[in-house]
Amino acid sequence: MIIRFANCLDAHGIAVLVGSGFKDEISGAMIYGADGIETYLKSQLSIASNINDSVYIVAEDVNTIIGFVEFRNGFDYLFLNFIGISSLSQNKGVAKKLLRQAVVMASSINHRRISLDVFDDNEIAKSWYINLGFTPEYITNWYRIKQTVKCTDFIAKVSGYSQSQICYSSFGFSQFTVNTIADTYSVGLLGNKWFRVSQPEILNDVDALACLNSIDPNRYILGLFRVDIHQNLPSNGVLFCSSIRMSLDIESFEKNIS
Repeated sequence: MIIRFANCLDAHGIAVLVGSGFKDEISGAMIYGADGIETYLKSQLSIASNINDSVYIVAEDVNTIIGFVEFRNGFDYLFLNFIGISSLSQNKGVAKKLLRQAVVMASSINHRRISLDVFDDNEIAKSWYINLGFTPEYITNWYRIKQTVKCTDFIAKVSGYSQSQICYSSFGFSQFTVNTIADTYSVGLLGNKWFRVSQPEILNDVDALACLNSIDPNRYILGLFRVDIHQNLPSNGVLFCSSIRMSLDIESFEKNIS
């Protein structure tokens, strides 16, 4: 098994691997489930590594991608956006070897911590991270919220929507901004089903909700809300999963995974 930095030629193999890693509803609520994920990966992998805020590393065996890691590369931290192992290579120690080596490859002297999100119902992964020393910081609930605000008399403006449409047509996801008197909201377009939001305040902003409905009344709102910030279930929402943010200092990680 070879562990190396990914390149543009790996985009298809990565897309195939990550596409089979989640349940359909979860996959559709993530960019890795988008139809244009392979195109997106090719674009990301073409960016010079010294200016790219993401690091992509693969495990390869007999010219086949069997593992993949993506980190968001902050100035003093790494965030594990994704780790996936092919079904035929699971329970063989590949994940441990890949993650250990990937952190060595991606980290620098400035990096102090590594953080990640893990789904609460993924008991195997959750136990693995806890055994490595990761500690929970907070929980994010994922809600499927039906749009109910339908009116034309609203005050709201969108920013970056034209650019987001170009991005969406290529990748299957994008982001734009909704501005109202009350606040400014970042909204993701994800597949053909979701408006993705992480600011719970939008649920009380009729102007923002009416604006989204005018753009596409058939989409659901995907609300990703921290439990410590937004305690109550939205009245027209369904909680379909939860994720746990965990962190560990890199020195302890390297010691514990060795």
